[in-house]
Parts: sequence; C-alpha cells; structure tokens
Amino acid sequence: MSKRSRKELIARIDNQLVMKAHYNLSAVEQKLILFLVSMIEGDREDFNVQRVKIKEIERHFVGEKKWGSVYERVEALTDSISSKKITLPKGFVVDGKPVTMNRYIPWFTDIDTQTDEEGEISIKYQFAEALKPFLLKLNEYVRIGLSDVALLSGKHSIRMYQTFIAERNRTKKFKKVSYLAYGLDELKAMLGIPGMYSATQDFKRRVLNPMREEVNEYSQEITIDYDLLKTRRKITGVEFAIRDKKQIKQTKKKEDLTDYIPSAEEVDQLPRAKYEAYQKLVGYGVKEGIAYRQLLPRIKGEVFDGFEDYFVELAIEHFKAKAKDPKKVGAFVKWWVEVESFDSGKGKDWPGILEATIAKKKKLEKKDSTAYANRMEAQKMTRQEFHDWYKKQKEQEEETPMES
Repeated sequence: MSKRSRKELIARIDNQLVMKAHYNLSAVEQKLILFLVSMIEGDREDFNVQRVKIKEIERHFVGEKKWGSVYERVEALTDSISSKKITLPKGFVVDGKPVTMNRYIPWFTDIDTQTDEEGEISIKYQFAEALKPFLLKLNEYVRIGLSDVALLSGKHSIRMYQTFIAERNRTKKFKKVSYLAYGLDELKAMLGIPGMYSATQDFKRRVLNPMREEVNEYSQEITIDYDLLKTRRKITGVEFAIRDKKQIKQTKKKEDLTDYIPSAEEVDQLPRAKYEAYQKLVGYGVKEGIAYRQLLPRIKGEVFDGFEDYFVELAIEHFKAKAKDPKKVGAFVKWWVEVESFDSGKGKDWPGILEATIAKKKKLEKKDSTAYANRMEAQKMTRQEFHDWYKKQKEQEEETPMES
C-alpha cells in the first residue's frame, strides 16, 4: 500500500449518506471507518479484502505517537464495529429508487485483526456490498479531510462535521453563510440518540455546545453556530449556520482572560473529573478564566474522558520536573497555549502524559474497580448529577437485603 501524507488523506463519501443516514458510532469508530474509506482506490469498481497496519493509522492521525484507544483496544474496536449498522431512513434514495421502509445495512462484510510474522497488527476489512453506491459509484460526494477529523474527540462533532462540510461545499459559491435546519427528533435520529435528552438544556450542554466548541477550535475550513427553532413557545428544531473560517491565525492572549472569573454555576456544570482538574489548575496558581476557557478545553481524547484531573496532575508534574523555574505559572500556561506542549495528539509532552494516564487508569481499575466504574459513569454528568446518582445507588444498596 502506498503511503500518503496526512494532508492527502481524503475520504470520499456519497453526499446523501453523509447528509441523511442514521448511525451511532463512537468517535474512534468513526475515525477508523473514515480512514479505511480513504484507503479505497479512486478507480475501483468493486470491494475486495484490504489490509492496513495499525502503525499506518497511527502515523496519519497523530504522527508517530499512539492513537489512544485504537492501539489499546483494536480487537474490541473491530468486534464492536462489526455488530453495528447504518439506517437508511424512509425516503432515502438508492440507485434512483426511494426506500419505502427503514433499511439497515452493516458497514463491513468482514473486519478483523491479524498479526504478521514480525508481530505487527493489521486490520483486514471488506466493506459491505450494499455500500457500493455510496463509496464507489460517486456522483455527488463530499470530500472529508482527515486532518481536521483527527483532532475532534466527540462522536457527535465528527458525525455532524461531515454534514457541515458537505453543505458548505454545496452552497459556498452563492452563499456567504450556509444553513442547515433539523427537527429535534430528526437530528437525534441522525446522531443515533433518538428519545434521549428530552430537556433542551441537557441537549445543548451535552451535544450542541461541545460540538460547536470542537468544530470551531479544530476545523481549518469552517466555523459553526446554531439557533433553536420554536413552534409557538416550544423548541422543535435546530438551525446551524456554517461559515468559512478566515485564514488568519487567531491567538487568544493570556491577558484576554486575566480578569475573567467563571460563575459558580458555570463551574458546577463541569463533569466531576473536569471540576477536579479545574481546581488543580487554580490551586497551582493559574487564573480562573484561563483555566476554564483555555486549558480545560484543550484536554482532548477518549482516553482522558472522566480522567481530566489525571491529565492536569501529570502535566503539572512534568512542568515542575522540566522547567527552569517551576514556580512561574505563566510559563506553564505558555507551554500549553503557545508552545502546545500538552495539546492532545500533537504536543511533544503529550505522549508521556498519555502513557502515564493509561497506567494510572489501569492501576485504579485493579485496586478499586468501583471507583473506576464511578469515574466512567460520571464522564458526562455534572458534579451535582453525579452526586444525586451516587446517592441513589447507595440508597438502593442499603434497601437491598443481604443474602443469608
């Protein structure tokens, strides 16, 4: 297989599949599928069995460093993907004919891992025949640059980023701003979360706001914003506004946030581990606004979800060990913000923090499996939500009679 540079890695997918299909894949699963799609030769007329080394995937996503959980759980990942399907909703057009009922198709007819004689792990895969019209017979398609996708960590951000790029490319010639509107139920179905987040504030906090923040921070092509649509007084939909990103490097200076202090309500909305990470940063001497708006959002990656406090603790330890004057907190912030030393996937000190975090997680899981499980449960909960959940669990345990 010929090696291509990271900038050359483009996944070409039928526009309709990107804009209308429903599926629920984790962030890592989506990245892997997009990468495997990018390996399809442009002149191919049929799917055949292909193989790609894990090292090749790592190289394109984070240089020479380990690509988080793909490296750690590749067999579990391929097993998980093999059981998941795409939903083509009613009205979806296949070969010129609309689907009359929801149609469910798998991503692959075969996907597995293999180890060669040298001990290198590869993924062997073959896309499902039903995907031919969407991956091979491309008439109108969207080009998805994997360098942007690689830096996104939220599964909803990755899924919608594809639709944003598709719509912007389709309309940019005659519109300064592109708009995409969805009914709430339609959007949730597309994201694979039908029936979830009935409270609008929860949907904004857990889906829409993180999506906006990630795309705007990491995309080199677009920025997005959204408005909630109302029918009478009821929230019934979401409209996204998509703009081209100005090709002027914008840098937030530390001074911009020196006088900003997040409200108690803002801090309380942080998940448990992020709250602890925030407290560690402030305790070290980082200004509240810089900790909240600049440093916490830079902790990216599935490995760190629910363990952001580990990341901050290790980053501070590393800085103290390497810096000429570990008491200069401003230098610590500069290392992170300007030098990007701790930035997920690209910072020079990030791989060491990744390895140390994985080691600490494994140690916790072995020593106290309940505490580890609680952290996993608390990933997307605010501190108060976790407190309420934990209290309820304890009450249920007390009410359950012990076996004689």
